[in-house]
Amino acid sequence: RGMLDIKGWSQAYAKLTWLQAASWFWGVDTGSHALRIITSGVFDRFPKAQLVLGHNGEHVVYDLWRIDNRLKNQPLGYPAKLPVRSYFKRNVHVATSGEFSDLALRHVIGEIGADRVLFAIDPPYEHIEAGASWFDATPISDAERHAIARGNAIRLLKLPLKA
Repeated sequence: RGMLDIKGWSQAYAKLTWLQAASWFWGVDTGSHALRIITSGVFDRFPKAQLVLGHNGEHVVYDLWRIDNRLKNQPLGYPAKLPVRSYFKRNVHVATSGEFSDLALRHVIGEIGADRVLFAIDPPYEHIEAGASWFDATPISDAERHAIARGNAIRLLKLPLKA
């Protein structure tokens, strides 16, 4: 793995190679793009559309209160009809992918509900055994574990399996 091609990436990260890619920038960039989609009103026009974000929501879930508070108090032409949190509870699912933190999972469940969370691991960046061991031991209810492990994916993707 050599240095990543940063063409098109923010120059703020050009010399910070350790923050490029999966350690930080990809999540921030993906979260920013998701916010552009959500706040543009796409889900007002397509209310049944669903978006899946990895890594517990690419940092956005942690800032839902602030994002909504700033948009409410300084709307600056905000085109969407609802607060961002509302779209996360209606149109966005998040995958755990590579976020093996009990506290982070509890936060995500608290913010958007266990019914919006999907279990994922994120190989090759994270190891399958580590992700599975973490998920088996994380302190959540049996109902949350079942939903996150498979029930939510079956429902979202309309898989022909019993939830």
